[in-house]
Amino acid sequence: MVPDQGIAFDKNNNPWIKPTDDSSPGEHSPPSQKLDDWKGNHGRRDNEPPLGPQQGRCSSGPPDDDEGSDSSSNNRSDHGRRDSFTPRFTLRGVSMAPMTSWSLENKAKHMERKFQQIVEFIKQNLEHKLSIPDGAKGTRLDVKNMKKYDGTASREILWEWLRSVVFSYCTSQLGGPDRDEEQVLILDMLLEGWAKMWFQLKITKPGVPKPLFVKIIINLYIRFIHDSALQDARDAFRAVRWDDEDNTVQGWKDTIQQLIDDMDVAPDEYAVKVKFMFGLPPPIRNGVFADKLSVEYNDLEELYQSTLDIEYALRAEH
Repeated sequence: MVPDQGIAFDKNNNPWIKPTDDSSPGEHSPPSQKLDDWKGNHGRRDNEPPLGPQQGRCSSGPPDDDEGSDSSSNNRSDHGRRDSFTPRFTLRGVSMAPMTSWSLENKAKHMERKFQQIVEFIKQNLEHKLSIPDGAKGTRLDVKNMKKYDGTASREILWEWLRSVVFSYCTSQLGGPDRDEEQVLILDMLLEGWAKMWFQLKITKPGVPKPLFVKIIINLYIRFIHDSALQDARDAFRAVRWDDEDNTVQGWKDTIQQLIDDMDVAPDEYAVKVKFMFGLPPPIRNGVFADKLSVEYNDLEELYQSTLDIEYALRAEH
């Protein structure tokens, strides 16, 4: 009997050296699972910790300025030891795994909240016709000098335009349920570019009733704003910094809260506390920590009240 010489053949009769143990594959050996894992994690540093179930979530840990990097997070997102059920948010246009029911639910809630803000704003100002005292003249709608919206993917620009339109309608006595058709048709003169093209296609479909003014505005938001606004809010939260000329503790807190309100998934409380505290000027921050408060053991309201006290004391010294 010929002794086993450690040689095996594949289905094409090509020889490869049979490994002596599982950890040392031989020449011409089929790719092992470890090699696949290494390929999946290509580009990671040797001392980098494995991807945990929380990495990549907007609601995890302290904010990281490199969180949105295409070259790092996207290359790792579908390989290695990442929890495939953890939602990951990527830049618009980048392929990503199907969204989980958890992330879809949060996105739907965010959309509903933003739509409700639009509905309430329009209803508050245009539900009824503005009453003008006898003898007074109403303001004439000056369409030529009003701002126009061109479909720019910016929530701030859309809202600035919408406020201008709604307030002008209100002061021109175009409010009330019987003026909705006028409100819609005048929009054609207040839009341009892609937004105007979209609007005209929307209201000229044969056999379809003209949509309500509020419905047009909501559809504008869906068409041009929503997805980019979510990414913009997350990027803005990471990038926002204290402004020495304009900011107060109250203003800094309000700025952070506004950015959080614009997100579909808010950061966790610890991340918010870190952003708030480490964005403060050092004299205020150090004063809070000198009082034995910390982001680990105190809630945001306690930290906020302490920063107000320190800010007041520092101003009194000057």
